[in-house]
Amino acid sequence: MMSKNTPHDDFDEVHTVFANRIDEWERQITDKTMQVGRSEGIVQGEQMLISRLLTKKFGELPDWAVEKLQSASPQELEKYEDNFLDAETLEQVFV
Repeated sequence: MMSKNTPHDDFDEVHTVFANRIDEWERQITDKTMQVGRSEGIVQGEQMLISRLLTKKFGELPDWAVEKLQSASPQELEKYEDNFLDAETLEQVFV
């Protein structure tokens, strides 16, 4: 004989499904947050490194150079790093 689900049984099943879904969303959000945090940390580290190298080579950085570094995308930072190697002036780094 087959037993019939009660409304309470149905509620428990729905609750379990939602609880599992919420757990999965929390894991996804945590993973994404950590990924974004790592990316931002890498960019900040690159900004600090190139700032230090530029200061050592050209002296104290003017505000415009600091602003360029702080607003640079990862691709722009990579370009500045490459330009740094051959640059004879600070302006040549940021072309």
